[in-house]
Amino acid sequence: MRKTRLLAFLFLPILMLAAACGVKAPPVPADSLLPARVSAVGYRFDEQGRVVLSFQAPTINRLDKPLAKLGGFFIDRSENRLEPGFCPGCPVTFARRARVEAKRPEGRDAVWGGWYEFTDELAPGYVYHYRLYAFDAKGHYDRAQFRDLVVYYDTPSRPPDAVRAKPDDRLVTLSWPPPERLADGRPLQDLIGYNIYRSADGVAWARLNADEPWPLTVFEDHQVENGRTYHYRVKAVRRFQQTAIEGGSSAAVTAVPVDLTPPPAPVNLVAALTESGISLRWQEVEAADLAGYRVYRRADDEDRFSRIGPALLKEPAFLDRTVKKGHRYTYRVTAVDKAVPANESEPGEEASMGYGP
Repeated sequence: MRKTRLLAFLFLPILMLAAACGVKAPPVPADSLLPARVSAVGYRFDEQGRVVLSFQAPTINRLDKPLAKLGGFFIDRSENRLEPGFCPGCPVTFARRARVEAKRPEGRDAVWGGWYEFTDELAPGYVYHYRLYAFDAKGHYDRAQFRDLVVYYDTPSRPPDAVRAKPDDRLVTLSWPPPERLADGRPLQDLIGYNIYRSADGVAWARLNADEPWPLTVFEDHQVENGRTYHYRVKAVRRFQQTAIEGGSSAAVTAVPVDLTPPPAPVNLVAALTESGISLRWQEVEAADLAGYRVYRRADDEDRFSRIGPALLKEPAFLDRTVKKGHRYTYRVTAVDKAVPANESEPGEEASMGYGP
């Protein structure tokens, strides 16, 4: 009994201390709080032939928890000349190429993340290996948490010459001759296609072909509106080793699609006698761009139809007050749209009526 009381007396302070402080979980390794890897790493080439790396910043740390702070990104690069002694699969030596600061997220509830770009100068005949790391506010990062990218680079192709843009109804057709040489004058032997860019109403240039270069020298743009001005540029793409290298832009060409489709012809034309002349009525034409109607008449002693009345009728009715007694008249009606120049429909069915004895 005495021994039991003694043990209780000795352990009581320890139990009280544990109760006061609470039970703590094991400490979290500091490396686990570092940023996770960047994602969606890709590349493109600008008008000066420089490579533009793009990537998306992480929003989480290595524990898959929201990232508390992002400092920026380190970009390491290795460059190796493509010569007979180069070993594509051999280890390469990296050097720090750039430090890109992270952009502070806007808004109270905003999180770290977003898209970033880095532009780099390349030399023809080299292969470049990149490694991209995300670091925290103190510049710390996990060397095992990187994304890599390999770019083989050589002189780009010359742009296509004499690009032509033919406007049509809700359509612009582009055509061009293929380039035959690289920008340095060497023959072009590895052309794989073209990238086609469009701008409208001051909007930034956007590529029209999807993921792969367009393989033909003719391209039809059906995603256009009549009466709107569009600008186009074409770039040739060559395949050098494993890299698609985009060349410079052709001179921009402009096209304005035009409305060449007339509205439907009026139907159910009816002529009737009135005290003032011959009254005409027809069924209203349903067309979004309808501007009005035109009436044509031919008397029994005339060889051809002539337009009568106002230049454009807004309503599907007309009273011909210029008829003469003793004559028979045949009428036609057309529909006209709002295009410039306007499109006129074919005449609908004819209607005839005699006036007077």
